Amino acid sequence: MRLPDLAAPSHDDIHVWHVAADAPADSATLSAVLSADEHARATAFRQAADRNRFTAARTALRTLLGGCLGLPPAAVPLAANAFGKPVLATGPQDPSLHFNVSHSGARAVIALSRAPVGIDIEALRAGMAWADWRDSAAVACAPDEMHWLAGLAQRQPEHAMLGFLRLWTAKEACSKALGTGLSASPQAVRVALPGSAECVPPLARAGAGVWYLHDAGGGPRYVACVATPLAAVRVVQRQYPPRCASANP
Repeated sequence: MRLPDLAAPSHDDIHVWHVAADAPADSATLSAVLSADEHARATAFRQAADRNRFTAARTALRTLLGGCLGLPPAAVPLAANAFGKPVLATGPQDPSLHFNVSHSGARAVIALSRAPVGIDIEALRAGMAWADWRDSAAVACAPDEMHWLAGLAQRQPEHAMLGFLRLWTAKEACSKALGTGLSASPQAVRVALPGSAECVPPLARAGAGVWYLHDAGGGPRYVACVATPLAAVRVVQRQYPPRCASANP
C-alpha cells in the first residue's frame, strides 16, 4: 500500500486537513519521520496523550508537505520563525506553498495554501460556560466585541460560549497568518461582528491588512477558523490520512 500523490492547492483553494491526533505514537515513526529536534520534543512530554498528539500532528504535516513538494516526509525542511511558527526553510522547495497548524483536544487541523494562511481550532468541552470565560474574553476582546457578546448572552445564552470561540479562533487565525501568534495582543485583531454566533465573521483587520475568514469545519464539538488575504477562495475539507492507493492498481 502507498499514499496517493498529494497535489498542492491551487491559487483559488485552501486545503484544510483534519487529523485525529490521539493515535498512539510508535518509536518507528519517531525515528523515521521526525527530525532529531522533533524526536526530542516528543519524548520530553510527560503525558502519553500529549506526546501522541504532537507526533500525530507533525507526522501528518510532514507527510502532506512532502506529498506536495515531492519529498520524503523526513526530508521536508521545517524551521521556525522568530515567533516559533513552523515554516519551510529556504531551499529548492516550492516558495509559494504556505501552511499552518492548530490542535485542540484530540483534533489537529492543517491548512495548505498558495497565500499566507492561519488556522485555529478550539474544542467545545463539556461544562464550558460563558460565565467562567467572561474575564478571559475581556482580555482578548475589544469593548465593542464584549458588548456584542454581552448582548448575545442576554438574547441567546446558550450561544454566548460559541460566540466567544468564534471570535477567539478568528483572532488566533489572523495572528497566526501574520506569523506573530500570541506575541501580539488579541485586541489588536478587530473582527467584523457577525449577526449571530452561528455565523463566521467575514473579515478582520490585523496588522496593515484585511483578512478574510472562513469556517474550517471540525464537527459539532469544535470551532475552527481559517484566515487568508484572498477575498475569493474555496476551502476544501479533507480527512487525514488520505485514502491509500494500491501499489498495483
